[in-house]
Amino acid sequence: MKKLGKIGIANLQANKKLNKLYEDLGINYCEIGLPGCQGYPLNFCHRHERTYYKGDVDLLSNYKQTVIACQDNCHRKIDQDKKLREKVFMELRGIE
Repeated sequence: MKKLGKIGIANLQANKKLNKLYEDLGINYCEIGLPGCQGYPLNFCHRHERTYYKGDVDLLSNYKQTVIACQDNCHRKIDQDKKLREKVFMELRGIE
């Protein structure tokens, strides 16, 4: 198994913070709900590509930078469509 680098470690730390944040907020469902939403499994979806965050744990775990989305439908769709991603984030989180 490959050893985790700086960015991998930052991602794990950010996910730990996000798990706590969303648990405290009571958000345990797909927030996006596009047609075909499966609701599960859930994953954190970021406002920008991961490279944008450059391993910054605070930015990676910022509420305005993330939503929870079902992995196989909503997350995949907004990852593939930048305009849709921007629209979803503006509706759910507003301006950065």
